[in-house]
Amino acid sequence: MVIMDFKKFGNIILVIAIIVFAYGGLKYLGNQSEENNSTNLGQRLQTGQANLGRAQKRNNAKNIMIYSGIGIIIGGGISYSAEEKDSEESN
Repeated sequence: MVIMDFKKFGNIILVIAIIVFAYGGLKYLGNQSEENNSTNLGQRLQTGQANLGRAQKRNNAKNIMIYSGIGIIIGGGISYSAEEKDSEESN
């Protein structure tokens, strides 16, 4: 019979989710919009198109951060509940 260590499992989920959250944050920060101060119409259109692509990448990064945030909550909850059970069993 295999007994799973839920505290270790929760900590693994927590660490992976934190790393993925940091990746999403870096991806979000790396795709900020550029200012459009040009008077040239072609340059303004090109910058506007690039900003639309960056906005889509930021939205994808938001989804990554949302799902990894849920993973952080789940991993922390598993780890915390395993600590509670360990302390109850030792009493």
